[in-house]
Amino acid sequence: KTADEALAVHKKVGDKTYEAYALQQLGTVLASQGDLNAARTRYQEAIAVRHELGEKTTEAQSQFSLAQLQLDSGDAASAEAGVRRVVPIFHDASSRDDEALSYSLLSLALLAQGKQAEAQQAAAKSNEVLTKVQDFATRLQIDLANAYIEGMTGASSNDAGNRIAHAMKALESVRETAARQGYAGLELEARLRLGEVELHSGKTA
Repeated sequence: KTADEALAVHKKVGDKTYEAYALQQLGTVLASQGDLNAARTRYQEAIAVRHELGEKTTEAQSQFSLAQLQLDSGDAASAEAGVRRVVPIFHDASSRDDEALSYSLLSLALLAQGKQAEAQQAAAKSNEVLTKVQDFATRLQIDLANAYIEGMTGASSNDAGNRIAHAMKALESVRETAARQGYAGLELEARLRLGEVELHSGKTA
């Protein structure tokens, strides 16, 4: 069945847990198709159902997805506010992958608002939690974000040249690893981030 059909079935039988799951999955599909407004609606509906069920961790996961969508839509302030709410929930639940990813998303939301020092602090927190993360793709995604943060904030440091060079080397390493492991999305993102850092360092040199 399609995600829409599955959602209709779960609503009909009153299965709230799977209704929320279907809403979350549908939001992810819509976001991947570029229909951000519809995806936002589905994520908000998933949040509401999971809140009703008292499922704090899965509600936080839906809130994280919404924050990611907000950042992708250019609303970094809302993304920051949303992800700040979920970090302590993931921490208390010992959900280290989600906690690390949340700090990483927070760093990107802060950077998008020009809050470089805070972005560096959030990146450092994600790197700290990363030591407890086992999932390889999650680790690679956070390595990518941290290298990007370093590259985009390095120009303001006393050791700008070395920091930017280190960041670009790290991004290239992530790109190569992603390509080798078959993570096409991460490989593309690494290419884009590398280009951004190159452009930024050229403008600020």
